[in-house]
Amino acid sequence: MWFLVVLVIIIVGAGYTFYNAKGMSYFSDDSAACNNCHVMNDVYASWRKSPHSREINGKPIASCNDCHLPNEFVNKWIAKAQSGVSHAYAFTFNLDDLPQNFTATKMSKNMVQANCVRCHSQMVSVVVNPTTTVNHANEQLSCVKCHASVGHTRGF
Repeated sequence: MWFLVVLVIIIVGAGYTFYNAKGMSYFSDDSAACNNCHVMNDVYASWRKSPHSREINGKPIASCNDCHLPNEFVNKWIAKAQSGVSHAYAFTFNLDDLPQNFTATKMSKNMVQANCVRCHSQMVSVVVNPTTTVNHANEQLSCVKCHASVGHTRGF
């Protein structure tokens, strides 16, 4: 009997937390979902001023997910789940250690680079091979190295 009571309390608590954290919004591609956390306010406001947020037929040219997640269906949802679980853990158990600003991991930098090339392949394929090494051993040419303020009005 006690087990059932504890189980109901856990389920109700998890349901309330999911509702209060706007959990369903994370299943969408709406960039506003990324702004659910106050630490994203500056990044989201910056994206809203960028060329990528300009809307065509009621939809932004590029949402947060278009740039920061893989394009393939399964890989996108795996990356979204990994990010969501790590953010939920950090905001639940590591509040004292949260950074003032997020920094991109190597994996997220690779995803952004792949998405820049995917969306702009016609342009970049005649300009430069985006996988070539430029004057530095083991350092690939990165779109955001020169275009730091395209996705956001300032580099983050």
